[in-house]
Order: sequence, then C-alpha cells, then structure tokens
Amino acid sequence: MTMPLEQTINTEPLLTIMGIVAAAWAIIPRTRLLQISLNLSWIDWALTGFALLLANYLTFEPLLSSFNLYYSIGPWLPGLDSASATYLIFLAWLTYACLRSRFGRLPRSNTKKLKELVDRLIATRQYDELSLIIENQLDKIIQISDEIYAHNTIQNITNNNDLTNHLSLAHPNICLKLIKADPIMPTDFSSRFIESLINNTGSQLYLELKHNKQLEHPEMTNSKRLHINDNNTLIKELLSDPHLAINHYETDRTIWRTAIYAIENNKTLVNKLNTPSDYYEEKDEYNCPINTSIAMFNIMVHEAIHKGYQDHMNIWFFYYLIKSLLNHTKDGQKYDFWTRTPIRILVERIISITMDWIIEGSYVNDSVATNYRRSLIDSDPVIGNMRLANVPEELIQHRIDGISGNDPDNLFISKKATELLNKITKEIIDSKEMSDEWKELCLDQIISKHKNIFGFLRSNDKKTRGKEQQLADLMLVQIISGNYVTPEYRRQLLVYVEKLDTIDREPLHDRLCRAIEEDEARESSH
Repeated sequence: MTMPLEQTINTEPLLTIMGIVAAAWAIIPRTRLLQISLNLSWIDWALTGFALLLANYLTFEPLLSSFNLYYSIGPWLPGLDSASATYLIFLAWLTYACLRSRFGRLPRSNTKKLKELVDRLIATRQYDELSLIIENQLDKIIQISDEIYAHNTIQNITNNNDLTNHLSLAHPNICLKLIKADPIMPTDFSSRFIESLINNTGSQLYLELKHNKQLEHPEMTNSKRLHINDNNTLIKELLSDPHLAINHYETDRTIWRTAIYAIENNKTLVNKLNTPSDYYEEKDEYNCPINTSIAMFNIMVHEAIHKGYQDHMNIWFFYYLIKSLLNHTKDGQKYDFWTRTPIRILVERIISITMDWIIEGSYVNDSVATNYRRSLIDSDPVIGNMRLANVPEELIQHRIDGISGNDPDNLFISKKATELLNKITKEIIDSKEMSDEWKELCLDQIISKHKNIFGFLRSNDKKTRGKEQQLADLMLVQIISGNYVTPEYRRQLLVYVEKLDTIDREPLHDRLCRAIEEDEARESSH
C-alpha cells in the first residue's frame, strides 16, 4: 500500500540530530565521556531511552497511523509539526544531559564501575585522566565510604605512593579532600602527602610559603605570627588548626621525620648546606626542604600558641634538627664571624624562632583561646556519644581534660619553648663540631634578642607586660638551671658569656655567676 505524498515519512530531522550527537560523541574527550557516564543513573538512561523513543514515535507518525498505532492528542499547534517537536525533544534532552554532567553526582549503583575504572587507570599510570574523573566525585565517594566499592576506591588511590607523589604536585586540591577521609579510613596518606610536598621543591607548598610573609598582628612589635591567607589552601588546611595537625594529619611528626631523614641520607643536600653562600637567604632557602620544614613548623606552633592549645606540638624537633645539622657540619671548627653557610643560617633561624615562640605567649587573646578549646570539646564525637550513653560525668570530664587540659594555661607552649631553648643552648655549648667563635655568635644572638624583646620593646599593656617579664625570667632560669644542666655546663657557659658585650650580657651573667657560686658551695660541702 502506497502512502499519499503528504504522508511520506521525513527522517531527515531525526537523522540530522543523531548525526550531531554522533559527531559530538566523537570529539568529546574520552575522559569527559567517562565522567558523564559515571554520573548517570538508571533514571537518566530511562529518560534518554524515552526521549529517543518519543522522537522516533513522532517521526514515524504516518506509518504508525496506517496501522492504527498512533495516538493523537489533537492537531499540532501553529508552526509546530513532528519535525520541530523532535527538535524540541532533542533540545530538552540535551539541556538535561548538560546539567546532569555538570552537577550530577555518582550514584551508588556506579561505584563498582568507578572502582574498576580507577584500578585500570592506576595500573596504566594514567594519573591525569584519573584526577579529572575523580575530582568531582570525591565528596560523594567519601560520603558513601561505607559502601564496599567506594571504600576500596579510596583505599586504592591513597595507598599508591607513585600516585600520591603525582597528585601532591599536579592536583594538591584532590589530596586536601582525600586527607579528610583519614578519620573514616585511617591510612598514612596524610603523612605521605605532606612528605611529598616537602621533598618536591616544585610543589604548591613552596610557593605558598614564599609569599606568606604578612604578619597577623603588625601593630604588635614583637609578635611574629603570620597571617594565613585563604588562598594558601595547603598552609591553612595542614597548619592552621593544631588539633587537626597533631591528631589527624600528623603534620608535626611528618615534618620532623622528613627533615631529619633528608639530612641523614641526602649527601647532595648536606654538601649544599655546608657550602658557603652569599645568596642562600635571598634565593636558595626557597628551594631547601630543611628551611621549608622549619617554616611549616613555625607557622603551626604559632597557631597553636594563639589558640591556647595544651600540647607541646613536638617542638623538640628543633633540638634534634640542630643536633642533626651540627653532626653533619663540615669544618665547623674553622667557622669565624664571616663564615656564612646554610647550616649556620639555619641554626640561627631555629634559635630565633624558638625565642619568638617564648615571647608569643604574651600576646594570646585569652577569649579566643578559650573559645577554640570549647569548640574542640563541642565537636568531639566521643564526648557526644558518652553523653548520649549516660556515661558518668567524671569519665566525661576526664575526656574533656584530655582535650583542653585540666587547668589550661595559655602560656603552655611558650613555657615549653624555654625548655627547648635550654636544650639548644646546652647542645651548642657541648658541641664538638662548632668553633668557639661560632658558639659565641649563637650566645650573642640569644642575649641580644632577649635584650630587644624583653628589655627595650616591652608592651604598654600591664597584663601583657607581666607575661613578657614572666617569660623573660623563665627563659634565663631554663638556660642556667634547666633540666640536664650540670655544674660543668654552667662553667663552660660562663666562659663564652664573659666574651660578650658587658651591658648586653648582664642579666644572664649575674644569674649565672650566682648559680656557679651555689655549685661551688655544694661541692665544697661534700
């Protein structure tokens, strides 16, 4: 049976649309297609199938009508026919597909497909493709990490060292999302991520540290706390919150381990550190993993001080770092005033920062510190669960004390820093690798900075001034009579102190002489 001419089936619009779709499919990058497919649920595929079926239904209206298989809901609106309706269906489907590909999230039903794809890309080292695929999916994957395939996907990504190194350099934003999964699925990914950032001088971390120089409180002459810009995402996430840094990311231990390992095992680095340089402070320090480690630690501890955090933050790292630097010093016995090696510069920097930590406690805002400690308590899931379970109050209080301290002291870290200065000073005095002149310069640095900070530049605020004086006295007490100090050490210390400027040395010299007199009195009594 031949159809009338006006009833001839016009497939040209449908074929044109399908041709456009095929052409677009051919030019869209494969990775992007995989992204789109992962976002599509069975509902999306059902809607796509329905749209295709409807378009064909309208196109083949004449044929279906001849078999009484076409249901008409009435005449076409003016200007509208089956061809234009097919176009509108395509336009609606295309709009929906674009929105789903842009804002869609991984359905649970596709987690197995994602895991298989991730495994294949890892095996073939297609890390950039992998990054593009998972970047927009990570939030959902972490959210449903209780699902076996989502869980295994994160595990496979975070446990691959080669991939971690690549991501830390090329896609650190992905790593920042992944480290937040650590509390859910404990791994060492955070440590390996931080280690990779430090060891790769081309990482974003080095750039952030180089430009993060603005002081948080420029109006406070002696405060050395740096302002952390929101754009410095690595510094902000890894260093600004002491509780996260210590308990979740292990930032302190990772910095410690990475720096010491580099000194102990990297001969090329050690040679550079021992080579006199006139431009280390202007250029080379920004490519030095040891200086980077010091800078990171400095920011982290300053943040902990101002938040009143009741933990020493492993500040003893600076003592062991100086010890390691001195053990790998070449010809240190020949150092004079003019010898400027990176090692000497780094030792001086460690001493200076340690003294900054001591004075910084004077400028803590007590209410800010209290609110931070309270926020830790309020957000602690263990305390919340204990209260829901009606655990005895004394047990809950024990947990609270473990977080915020039994009797919080906003000078806690600064006081610990005085102990650190004591250990550093003793290490310098006892050192066999340092020349006498180098030791004198280090002691002169301590005394001069003490004079400038605690003497002439004292705060006008009475409460702050009291804290400054307390810490100044404690610093001298620790240097003279701190832990592990011996009478022999005090006698050796006096030899070097007496070579310093008479006026500058006076506070330390007088107390040191009295302590030595007491040593001699005790020795004579025996």
